[in-house]
Amino acid sequence: MDRRRYVMMTSLLLIVLYNLDAVNSDQVEKQLIEDIMMNYSKLERPIPNHLDTLVVNIKFTLQQIVDVDERNQIITTNAWLDLKWKDYRWRWNKTEYGNITKIRIPYIHMWTPDILLYNSADKNFDPTTHSPIVIDHDGNCLYVPPGIFKSTCKIDVSNFPFDEQQCTLKFGVWSYNGNQVDLQLQPGGGIDATEYIESGEWHLMDLKAKRNTHKYKCCPEYYVDVTFTVTLRRRTMFFIINLVVPCILNSILTLLTFVLPAGAAEKVTLAITVLLAQIVFMLLIMETMPPTSDAIPLISKYFACSLVTVCASVAGTVLVLSFYYASPLIDGRMSPSMRSFFLVHAPKLLRMNPYIPKVLTAAETKPSTNQAKRKSVKPNVVARCLDRKIIQPKQDTRIYPKVKAREKYHDVFFDALNAVDGKSPYKVRPMTNGSTGNTKSHLISNHGQNHHLITTRVRLESNENNEDSQKNNSHHRIKDTYFDIEDVSVILKEPNERQKDIERQQSTSTDNHVTKIPCSCKDRSKALRKFISDENSTLDEILSDLRRINKRKEEDELFGEISLEWQYASRVLDKILLWVFILFVVVATLSTLFAVPNLEHVFM
Repeated sequence: MDRRRYVMMTSLLLIVLYNLDAVNSDQVEKQLIEDIMMNYSKLERPIPNHLDTLVVNIKFTLQQIVDVDERNQIITTNAWLDLKWKDYRWRWNKTEYGNITKIRIPYIHMWTPDILLYNSADKNFDPTTHSPIVIDHDGNCLYVPPGIFKSTCKIDVSNFPFDEQQCTLKFGVWSYNGNQVDLQLQPGGGIDATEYIESGEWHLMDLKAKRNTHKYKCCPEYYVDVTFTVTLRRRTMFFIINLVVPCILNSILTLLTFVLPAGAAEKVTLAITVLLAQIVFMLLIMETMPPTSDAIPLISKYFACSLVTVCASVAGTVLVLSFYYASPLIDGRMSPSMRSFFLVHAPKLLRMNPYIPKVLTAAETKPSTNQAKRKSVKPNVVARCLDRKIIQPKQDTRIYPKVKAREKYHDVFFDALNAVDGKSPYKVRPMTNGSTGNTKSHLISNHGQNHHLITTRVRLESNENNEDSQKNNSHHRIKDTYFDIEDVSVILKEPNERQKDIERQQSTSTDNHVTKIPCSCKDRSKALRKFISDENSTLDEILSDLRRINKRKEEDELFGEISLEWQYASRVLDKILLWVFILFVVVATLSTLFAVPNLEHVFM
């Protein structure tokens, strides 16, 4: 019990003694400040002789790079200024004042050097927070004002976004010259970056300080300043992912423009879409870069090359489409040099499938011998068109002209002959098996030469009394005359030759079923000749239409061949432009990469 009471009394005594010391200490510090401030003036430089120079030591402690505004060319830093100087009026004997070695005096009660940031970009020229000044018993003063400093910084964008920037912060005494206040760097270089916080956009490469003296035109004295240089390197990963890679992909899309077939009708759309995307990226860069003409950013050069590539691809696409949709009527055929380049030499160099044109011989492009002969069809061509086969006599072209009548003209001819509205009093019918005779072949002699003829028996139906018969509502008698094809040819001869041929045929004919046209049938012969002459014009029109159709078909084939040549040339031009643009994009990309300083640190 006594022991517990003893411990309690001892503790109480110690507490009382401690409080008494604190009260005495506060009274001593107050007395110290009052004694010093009694004859102190903060308007006076703390030097015993006005001719002496007050030395102020400075150190810059960098905390963080807050922002680098490239467009406005301003760098914002968070830093401390460490200022030291000696004030002879703040000295005391620590033994007289309770062993007090340090005191803290508010900023407004003491003289401080008016150190300002010369290249400040803040509306408040002095952005520091004025903290109390720490003073020791020897008169050493320590003033550490923290601040957010906004300073101008000349941004070099020539290598953006692979750039390094050097920004300076220039501090100096504003009111005193170098003879009054001398600004010196603290030991250790006057810089400290041990507390630096890494930035997500910039690497801190270097921090250095330099003391400078300068004489201005206004004053004969020199002034002292200390310049702190901050060297920064941009972290490029953000820009590579968001700007460089999309730009490269845009260039690849430009190449795909020449891979897309011209017939897809989307080449120009794709090219213009890529162009718009490229312009959007250019606008993004313009918002970031300062509007200066001192230097062109590296990425702007690359984007400009890409923009030129895209614009050229649009022009190339239009040229390719003009080749693809070239009209044979308007554009005609390619020149021989173009055809040689686009259809022969270029496909070999590009390893393309060779152009295999349709066979266009001279016979297809020029009228043939038979076509030329068909242009001068004689009236007696009717006689040779009565049969399904072709008659090609050897010599007597006056009787048997050399004109080919195709098999399909057989029925057409008879329909054409009977389609005349009353021009002939006769109708021509081919003889069938049910008629008087059959079509047969025989040999006739003509001036000692044998000709193999195809004999077709036809029947002339007289319609002389058709109108009268119809008026009288009575059956009319049809006058039928049967003759062979060679008889028609005989009729078409001269009168004396025709008479000789008829007599010769009558004397040599052995066919009792064939009725020859006698000499007394002169009127009928004239009528038949008139009929054949009239109907031959119809056949000429048919042959003219056939020639026109054939010519149109040949023209269509020729136009199709010319169109294929233009389309193949457009494909070759596509391949040429593809390789040219691949080469251009690769060269531009590699040139940009090799122009980057410190390429090994790009992806850091």
